[in-house]
Amino acid sequence: MVGIPATEVKVVAIEEYDPPGEFGWVPKPTLGIGVCPVADLDDEEAGYVLYLPCGDPIEIEHLGI
Repeated sequence: MVGIPATEVKVVAIEEYDPPGEFGWVPKPTLGIGVCPVADLDDEEAGYVLYLPCGDPIEIEHLGI
């Protein structure tokens, strides 16, 4: 099992793909969430995109920051 360790991030972008994105892998993602670790918000180069196929479980908790 592969997982993502719990990390405080700020969501900086959300992109929905309809039809699913053609990025060269299967399953094709239907959602892209751009995030940046809270500790690195001042770094313009920091952050990454999570590409999610439909149905993958992900837990998101709003921290109010």
